Amino acid sequence: MTGEHLRHLGRQTKNADQIQRLIALAPIYNSFSRSVAAQLGDVTLQIVRDHTLDLTGGI
Repeated sequence: MTGEHLRHLGRQTKNADQIQRLIALAPIYNSFSRSVAAQLGDVTLQIVRDHTLDLTGGI
């Protein structure tokens, strides 16, 4: 999965919360920190952490 792929998924969905989370996660796949990703996506660090774990299978 790449940041571009997550942004593409975000453009396809109609769910505003899902869009916001996908956009928040995209910077992580482009080597940004979780803190920066949370700020860019306007979500909490906990949301970024939880969804990162979900996407990576808890690795």
